[in-house]
Amino acid sequence: APDPLPGATGMPAQQPPEESIGAIGRHGIVYGGGMILNRIAGFLLIPILLHTLSAQEWGAYSLILLVSQFLLVAPTSLIDAMARLHFDHDTKDGQDGVLATTLGFFLIFAVLFALLAYPLAVVTAKLVFHGQYVRELFVANLGLPFEILLDIQLTYLRIRKRSGLFVATTLGRSLIQFGAAILFVIGFGMGVMGVVLGGVVALVAVAVPVGFVTGRGVGVRPVRQVAKEIIRLAAPMAPSGAAKTALDLMESYLVSLFAGLGLVGVLAVATKLADQLRILVTGPFAQIWEVSVFEAGQDERQSVTVNRALVYFFLLLTGAAVATGLFAPEIVRIIAAKPFWAAATVVPILALSQIVKLVNFHFEIGLIERKRTGYLPLVNGGAVVLAFGLYAGLVPTLGLLGAALANLAIHTGRLIAAATFAARCSNYTRDFPWKALAYLLGLGTVIYVAGAHAFADGTVLGMLGKALAVVAFLVLGFVGPALRVEERRGLLHDIGRRLGRTRARAAG
Repeated sequence: APDPLPGATGMPAQQPPEESIGAIGRHGIVYGGGMILNRIAGFLLIPILLHTLSAQEWGAYSLILLVSQFLLVAPTSLIDAMARLHFDHDTKDGQDGVLATTLGFFLIFAVLFALLAYPLAVVTAKLVFHGQYVRELFVANLGLPFEILLDIQLTYLRIRKRSGLFVATTLGRSLIQFGAAILFVIGFGMGVMGVVLGGVVALVAVAVPVGFVTGRGVGVRPVRQVAKEIIRLAAPMAPSGAAKTALDLMESYLVSLFAGLGLVGVLAVATKLADQLRILVTGPFAQIWEVSVFEAGQDERQSVTVNRALVYFFLLLTGAAVATGLFAPEIVRIIAAKPFWAAATVVPILALSQIVKLVNFHFEIGLIERKRTGYLPLVNGGAVVLAFGLYAGLVPTLGLLGAALANLAIHTGRLIAAATFAARCSNYTRDFPWKALAYLLGLGTVIYVAGAHAFADGTVLGMLGKALAVVAFLVLGFVGPALRVEERRGLLHDIGRRLGRTRARAAG
């Protein structure tokens, strides 16, 4: 059974700082292991698709996914509100009331998407694809209710810190999607429709049984007062989420408008590779990080402890970004056909964007924790306005490089805005480890530039040199000023203790 949840004020029982950091690390490891298992299927599927689909087809599929994410903005905001409001209740009936109310909203959205699936597909096809891909959009829309249902369940598992069950659920979805996509794309030659249909089949196969189990365990009906609270908290997050999703959709649409779907496909490959940082590194951390911020609440001591955990994570994330940038040429040549190889040139810029996104995520979560979600539309709405000017100005002249630079500039602007608003209502900006992050980013930039210049030949020795460059970053990051002396000692002691336990178990 999970640990008891916080009381009515949202404030948990105090834990020593080392236990708080340890809990984040333990759950992060479970999520990380699960993400790696999940991505094995993705890593195997992507090369197959990139050698089967053309750049134009891959670009179209990427746009279809972004359209689906845009349509899910409103229900996703309600689910985020559920995650926050769960911590305002300390009884099972109160917590079940929040979940039951969220499931009630799900039924409303399920009916709406079922009725509007085809009309939305026709309108979207005309606006984005000049009338093409209506069938693919229709099938993707039919999968949206199942996406909402699964998202509710996964969010609830994170709240309850059921990381093992969370991983099992997402792994099942990935494996089913892998098999279905191979069958439809390779076996039946269905192209873009095959990839979309494979994703929907996986959603249905996992969301239906999982949703039945979740709904059966709820002992109360939807609560009107809870519904009002969810709407009040989610209302500002919906336009914010729409603006955030619109950034990615606008990127692909404007690149398509100015340079064609082929360049969208190449950019999508670069984005996919950089996005592995989010999936494999940021994602596992974020699953437990959001819950930890909500648990800490306004307790300053706990908030400082949680912020220090960021430094450990930034060390790993920046090291992973350096590795991704250095090995991008070799990875792209392995997973993609020659028309996609140019993607490797912008992966380092997009990897840096992933780090900026994480910092921004920290401040946005802080605004949600303080229930100051009214600032979020300003952060992401302003980014949309900035995005249109940057993409329109840079893509026609710089092409792929212009799109990557615009992406980095937009997310940097979002970070500045979010940090400014967070400083007005919390101590998140003050307590953030700015100096540690600056050191790690500076060190990572130097290591990447030196490694990319010295080992650009693509030989085995060159790849070995890149690997040593990544190791050098991790060592210098660990012994440098980012971590405090006591943190280094504590981490080494903890690693030694765990290794000792592992050896003892193996001997026993």
